[in-house]
Amino acid sequence: MEFSATDLVLIFRTLVFLLIPVLFVLYNTHKDPRIWKMLNYFQGPATYPILGNAYKLFGLSPVEIFQRICEDTREYGRLFRVWILSTPQVVIASAKYAEKILQGMQHHVKSNNYKILDSWMGQGLLTAKDNMWKVHRKILTPAFHFNILHEFLPIFNKNSKVLAEKLAKFSDTGEDFDIFDHVSLCALDIICESSMGTSINAQTLSDSPYVKAIKELNTLLVKRYFTPHYRINWIYEMSSLKRETERFVKIANDFTDKVIKDRRQYLLKFKKNGVENKNEEEGKRKTMAFLDLLLAAQEDGEQFMTDKDIRDQVSTFMFEGHDTVTTASCWTLFILGTHPEIQERVVEELRHVFGDSGRAPTMSDLAELKYLERCLKETLRLYPSVPFIERQLREDQPFDSDNGIIAPAGVTTSFNIFMLHRDPEHFPDPEKFDPDRFLPEISQKRHPYAYLPFSAGPRNCIGQKFAMMEEKIVVSSVLRRFIVEAAHKPEEAQLKVGLVLKPENGLRIRLRKRAAQDAKLRISVNLYLVKSYRLIEEFAKWFHAANMDGTVAWLVPIFRNVLFFVVPLVYLSIQCAKKFKFISAVEKIPGPRAWPLIGNAPIMMRLNLTEMFDYVTRAVFKDFGPRIRFWLVDKPHVVITKAADCEKIMQGMQHHMKSQNYHLMFDAWMGEGLLTSNDDKWRLQRKILTPAFHFNILHEFLPILSKNSKILIQRLGEMPEAKYGKDFNIFESVSLCALDIICESSMGTAINAQQSSQSPYVQAVNRLNHLLAKKYFTPIQRFKLYYNFSTAKKELEEQLKISNEFTDKVINERRQYLKSLDEKGEGKNGTVEKRKHLAFLDMLLRAQQKGEKYMTDKDLRDQVSTFMFEGHDTVTTGTCWALFMMGTHPEIQEQVVEELDQVFGDSGREPTMSDLAELKLLERCIKESLRLYPSVPFYERHIREDAIMDDGTVIPAGCSVGFSVYRIHRDPEQFPDPETFNPDRFLPENSLGRHPYAYLPFSAGPRNCIGQKFALMEEKVVISTVLRKFRVEAAHKPEDAELQMALVLRPKNGLRIRIFERSSHPKLAGKMELTSAASWLWPLIRNVLLFVVPAAYLWRKSVKRLKFSAIVDKIPGPRAWPFIGNAPLMLGHDLTEFFQYVCTNVVEEYGRLVRFWVVNKPQVIITKASDAEKILQGMQHHVKSENYRILHGWMGDGLLTSKDEKWRAHRKILTPAFHFNILHEFLPILNKNSKIMVEKLSQSSEFKTGKDFNIFDSVSLCALDIICESSMGTVINAQSHSNSPYVQAVNRLNTLLTARYFSPFLRFDWIFKFSSMKRDIDQQLKISDDFTDRVILERKKYLNSLKSDDARIEKGDKKKNLAFLDMLLKAQDEGGQFLTHKDLQDQVSTFMFEGHDTVTTATSWALFMMGTHPDIQEKVIEELDRVFGVSGRAPTMNDLTELKLLERCIKESLRLYPSVPFFERCIREDAILHDGTIIPAGCDVSFIAYRIHRDPEYFPDPEKFDPDRFLPENSQGRHPYAYLPFSAGPRNCIGQKFALMEEKVVISTVLRKFRVEAAHSPEEAELQVSIVLKPKNGLRVRLLERSSHPNLHVQKS
Repeated sequence: MEFSATDLVLIFRTLVFLLIPVLFVLYNTHKDPRIWKMLNYFQGPATYPILGNAYKLFGLSPVEIFQRICEDTREYGRLFRVWILSTPQVVIASAKYAEKILQGMQHHVKSNNYKILDSWMGQGLLTAKDNMWKVHRKILTPAFHFNILHEFLPIFNKNSKVLAEKLAKFSDTGEDFDIFDHVSLCALDIICESSMGTSINAQTLSDSPYVKAIKELNTLLVKRYFTPHYRINWIYEMSSLKRETERFVKIANDFTDKVIKDRRQYLLKFKKNGVENKNEEEGKRKTMAFLDLLLAAQEDGEQFMTDKDIRDQVSTFMFEGHDTVTTASCWTLFILGTHPEIQERVVEELRHVFGDSGRAPTMSDLAELKYLERCLKETLRLYPSVPFIERQLREDQPFDSDNGIIAPAGVTTSFNIFMLHRDPEHFPDPEKFDPDRFLPEISQKRHPYAYLPFSAGPRNCIGQKFAMMEEKIVVSSVLRRFIVEAAHKPEEAQLKVGLVLKPENGLRIRLRKRAAQDAKLRISVNLYLVKSYRLIEEFAKWFHAANMDGTVAWLVPIFRNVLFFVVPLVYLSIQCAKKFKFISAVEKIPGPRAWPLIGNAPIMMRLNLTEMFDYVTRAVFKDFGPRIRFWLVDKPHVVITKAADCEKIMQGMQHHMKSQNYHLMFDAWMGEGLLTSNDDKWRLQRKILTPAFHFNILHEFLPILSKNSKILIQRLGEMPEAKYGKDFNIFESVSLCALDIICESSMGTAINAQQSSQSPYVQAVNRLNHLLAKKYFTPIQRFKLYYNFSTAKKELEEQLKISNEFTDKVINERRQYLKSLDEKGEGKNGTVEKRKHLAFLDMLLRAQQKGEKYMTDKDLRDQVSTFMFEGHDTVTTGTCWALFMMGTHPEIQEQVVEELDQVFGDSGREPTMSDLAELKLLERCIKESLRLYPSVPFYERHIREDAIMDDGTVIPAGCSVGFSVYRIHRDPEQFPDPETFNPDRFLPENSLGRHPYAYLPFSAGPRNCIGQKFALMEEKVVISTVLRKFRVEAAHKPEDAELQMALVLRPKNGLRIRIFERSSHPKLAGKMELTSAASWLWPLIRNVLLFVVPAAYLWRKSVKRLKFSAIVDKIPGPRAWPFIGNAPLMLGHDLTEFFQYVCTNVVEEYGRLVRFWVVNKPQVIITKASDAEKILQGMQHHVKSENYRILHGWMGDGLLTSKDEKWRAHRKILTPAFHFNILHEFLPILNKNSKIMVEKLSQSSEFKTGKDFNIFDSVSLCALDIICESSMGTVINAQSHSNSPYVQAVNRLNTLLTARYFSPFLRFDWIFKFSSMKRDIDQQLKISDDFTDRVILERKKYLNSLKSDDARIEKGDKKKNLAFLDMLLKAQDEGGQFLTHKDLQDQVSTFMFEGHDTVTTATSWALFMMGTHPDIQEKVIEELDRVFGVSGRAPTMNDLTELKLLERCIKESLRLYPSVPFFERCIREDAILHDGTIIPAGCDVSFIAYRIHRDPEYFPDPEKFDPDRFLPENSQGRHPYAYLPFSAGPRNCIGQKFALMEEKVVISTVLRKFRVEAAHSPEEAELQVSIVLKPKNGLRVRLLERSSHPNLHVQKS
């Protein structure tokens, strides 16, 4: 047998990472059986050999792990046990149990899990034990005395002030931000200076190596702590995680060692100088840090005080005094932001203490902040900084000796402080934020161990006073300057496991300056006016300095008033008078009310950029229609959103000029480049540059694109986020890549932005984009008079200087390069050399050499700057959105990857132009992304002459027209279901007929984007390179991206994704090699595989089997007989009696949970919602029970019976078919067949004679017609030909399969094979399968004909004939997995079963129940009259949506009489219910929906027919698993929307024609066990004709 190197690597990994750990864990698990025995008395989740309960954590994110831990506490109580591999833990969330462990010294040692921190903190105060801990605690305790702590106040105040100044920028913009980032740096500054006596200035130098090292160490240690296999040292030793940790530990230790050394020298020097007098001694104490105490103790010869011990203590301070204080401070600010009334009380207290002064707090001030302290304490109760702590038991610890609850020595106890603080026994209404819980009179009565934010007992946190003092100062410093507003709710903070309680996405807040709020009588002053005021004051000073008479100072206020008020008012008034006629014409266009002189500027001023985007793309159009007028100060703008209007403006050259706003924004940077120039200059430049974008030229840029894309994926792969599966903002990386590409392609110069992102030019380009966008959307900056004196102008000029100097340098170098080529001659070799390095700049330089007009050096620079803007941010935006959207649609992403595989195979080669041309699907994805999220969402033109729209509206000359591309692309007239991401919109056949101006990502008309081919080519290369290397996952939904007004459509917080490396492209991913030294491993591996694994497997199976029956029989149920179980019960009753027995008698006798043995197979019946939730909510138990095997003969592995990957693949293919936008296409089928049913009923003898009849018969044939036509695209006319072989076969199969299901012995295949039933079923199956095969073949031919026949590929023709089968055939044609001919047949048969009998049953019961309740039926009729009037028209989707009462009647009928009264699942792993009952793996669970729906806890008076139970207000608070007509969880019924829609159509059609009367009461219907809830004798009704709907009447001859 030969093995490749890859095979041997795989085998070796299997040995190392699976088998050896298994043997190691097995040994540790069984070395102390006493622990096993004692822990068996504790509640806790079911354990698996080797894994323990660690399996519950595998595959979970940190957020999900935190949720799991809290759920376990709720499920198993406040004292329970878990096993993490071979390590047992007792989890405590109760004050009385916590006291037993924490109060004394017997269990003061931290658990072994804290050894994970040893690599950084060694034996510091957190992790040390016994004598070392006592010595260190004794030395350090005096440092935290009240008299010492006040010496740190200046440090706290200084760094808190820096924090407040840093936060001020956010109060100016009003943007939300993550408060953690900023408080963390402040806390780091404080703890460094107070613990080490050294200022690291983290708030101003956040990129310093030490600051980064501290942050990374926190992340890495958390990862090791919560990754089970990294707890095994020898695995951790070989991991990259260890190497990363060591690297950052070295940085931290080197810094700490240096500080210790410097501090020691400082103290020695201080001592040598002989400080003896009192004043000098006080001076010494003022500068003393915690480190000084340790150095002094070392000098005094204290035990355990080596240099390493000192370093360990300092590192411990850095951890405990940094992240914990950060967490508490941030949560406090955030919670106060969610409770403004409490925040105001805190601020009143601050005013009472500090008044209006800005002085720093003193110790006496802090002592007076009682209410703030209570807020801090309450925050720490709800969100403790350290949510979990652990101790190691050194001796047996009894908790409840009478019941044997004793924790053995050696076990770890874990304190779930998060849940302990939520114990309603000590904190009533525990989720409420109530600071008054900590009033002294309330706290005195509370258990001393009910509140543990700083632990408790002898080993409590030594620095809790220090922490509280720091938190008070930080929080008060922020609140004295700002109003804090939370940007989201506390419930939306995704808490995750970690050493501290930091949410997944941080805590986002907004700040407003408090001064503006408090000075209620003060008018807010515009920022620009304030700055201008200072300028005038400077002018006054200059006036005096020029030896002028001092009396001229009185002129300053007059001059100021004239400048700021009179002059602008006079100027604007004159302009308005001149334009009276113009204004009148503009005002005919609808739009928001404009104010005199300032227009609609207040709208822009009161909205932030996110709100403004929503306003101009959504809100304003609801009020004023698709064409809107705005006044930006005195300039009118008309925003258009219809393709026809766009065409009027764009198609010719009359309005080709860009609006004045482009000059306002871009002239300073781009001058008169191609974006902003007009008329002759634009035409000439366009003519020169157009050849550069020809296909034959563009391919020369491919090496540039490929090179920089390759650098991008290399950089992405090196990011910590990629290594650890964290999310990151894709904009940042792609932006640098796009900058590299555009620089090299436009200027022929590599700037290496991806390697040198901090270069001045890169930063200048990014900053220029920001400054120009801000200028555009700040009305006051549109006035040159104001803007020229602003700091924004100065900063813009600084960045322009950097950019222009760089561009000028490149132009000169490129000119010299071209000149050198000319001097060498224009021979063949020279030409080749020149073209290889050709850049867009070269064409401009050649044009300049030829003496072309408008080609000065300034013109060249303007064009290069234009390329930098248009080819950088726009391509970045397009690329990022495309990657993000594919990350939100993994199925589309996989199709793109399959296309890439077809083009590139497994090679890592770079793309060619022919490759790019083949990437059709990728191109469609890019186009669809640009439709939904166009890179430039708005652009403008200047109207040179009156533009007349199709409806006669005149846009007068002089206006600016804004094209809302974002809105145009969402026009449902051009793009149905516009919010759906559907790349197939851009298939050639789907693009035909679309308005040519409906899609404008690159503008349109003569002035469209010259570089659109280059942009698409670049995006294809970048995206394909990323997707060949990585799988992309979006970290949030598109709706969560906060879009804002900007030059490009870049969300406020970017687009966050996760990337995971693909393994199918070895040349992209890197090759794996195996050394020859590994060859000797094969014999060892083979022996392990052949002997150890089978032995372990058989051992596990035997242990499980011995326990299985004992566990099952703990569940109450009727006595079972040997071998045959409870089969006699089924044999002794007919189906009606058995229904009564299962649904009523057995539940009343044995309770909510009943066990049956069906022959040798155990089955557990569930009748409670909470129990149903445990089984149905996840994927663990998604597999249907073995009893469904009976259906395999007909449905094979269809969606009802398949499992695992096959089920997922089929579900994924079929899910889109049940989307709202698809379902409406089936309405004609539903209406047609419902109308036929009504006609048949009206012609029946029963109707004519007023006799009753079984409604099931008629509805069944109607449902059969509907499901055949909608699923197979074939009309069988069952209502007209009820005796056709196929119709009879379907009905007969339903009957036979039901009979087999409820015949215990026919469940044995070997008995069934010899029965007559088997022969009957085979006969019916042959008829059914032959018919299905014929339909599949015909449908396949039909679809193939559509592809070849151009006349029939129009969108309308295809969609009208769409059936569910077509989707399966299309997926098969595209190579979909699990789609053989047999699979297609199975799915069609499944549709026939699930879409026929279930809908028939629901429809019949709903009609019958309304027949028994004529009052409710009349209300439904009134609703139908309101919707349809007296017309006989067929229902539309809008009509169905309005039938609220009818929908509630259907739902209530399904509650009382669910179509499927029982359904089953197979238990794959032990299921533990809320009361601790275990349903062992291997059981079948049967959910009695009929009984669950009659639980009086959720449905009072359950036997009553009351549709109003399903009013929204009555449904709220109901258990989500109390109503299961369509099952629930991941495996719920895929077709429930279709079913409800069909039932609404059929029932409404019947009730519009007839009044229904029930011929008997519901109690007289003899219900029987069956696959569907069909009474023994059906449901009999009478029909009476209504006269109010003539158009529905059938004409009688």
